[in-house]
Amino acid sequence: MADAAPQISVIVPAYNSARFIDEALASALAQTGPAIEVIVVDDGSRDDTVARVRAFGDRVRLIEQANQGSAVARNRGIEAARADHVAFLDADDYWHPQKLARQWERVQAGAPLVYSRFSLWEPDATGAFPDAAPHLAACQARDTAPARSGWLYIDLLLDCEVWTSTVLARKDLLQKVGGFDPSLRKGQDYDLWLKLAHEAPWEGVSESLALYRLHTENITRTVNPTNFEYRILDGAYRRWGLQNPDGRRLPEATMRQRLARSARNFADAHLAGGSRETALDFYRIALGHEPLAPRVWLNYARARWLSR
Repeated sequence: MADAAPQISVIVPAYNSARFIDEALASALAQTGPAIEVIVVDDGSRDDTVARVRAFGDRVRLIEQANQGSAVARNRGIEAARADHVAFLDADDYWHPQKLARQWERVQAGAPLVYSRFSLWEPDATGAFPDAAPHLAACQARDTAPARSGWLYIDLLLDCEVWTSTVLARKDLLQKVGGFDPSLRKGQDYDLWLKLAHEAPWEGVSESLALYRLHTENITRTVNPTNFEYRILDGAYRRWGLQNPDGRRLPEATMRQRLARSARNFADAHLAGGSRETALDFYRIALGHEPLAPRVWLNYARARWLSR
């Protein structure tokens, strides 16, 4: 595989990922079908992530950089990619061995952007994760919901159905839209999928082909001071409006509800965390979109009373 010209470059950003990266890389290297290269961009890890990556030898290309965030790391990987197509795999996730082969079939049929469904990978009471392959097979057997295909811009405005470790995209499209936005500490992937959705149609593979590992390192326990979701949604709305390239439109009222929900959820989190002034700011924003929402008015009043 290392001697063949790669058809797909697999980009793996890593930061203090020593606990899980062996399993992620093994799942990438076990892929059937198209020739691949695997590129790990280490984002200034302070554990033994780099040593673990080097143990894979020339099967994995290693790029090291000072800590700058996952967006910069992924963009560095895109720049270094030798293939015309790029797939993303987070360092704590896992791929079905035929993940790329099944997506490559869609690429060969003309799809510029492909994603698949995925399944959650949760630890048991002891903190141990079930074996990946049988767990994914069990998830596949019980999850048969279809994945959307086509021009998905307005669909993505309502819900980010695309997850990073399932995406296979043309490199030129990623570069055309500027890659991941490093100014977004959260939601860089959501922002990118919206940008791409205005450039080309997505092809969804309904089969679950990846596992998203849930663990304490990837679950934030503090409330972010910035509502990145609202920023991304509002920015997309202002830039592209509510119409797909294929002419399909999203009703204005539906978008107002979506923006109100983002603002309300953010405000609720800050109210629960004690940041009442931030909560008040975003309750006001939510009411600007939905002025007759009773629950928002109730929580707004509560936040004002607690701020006295």
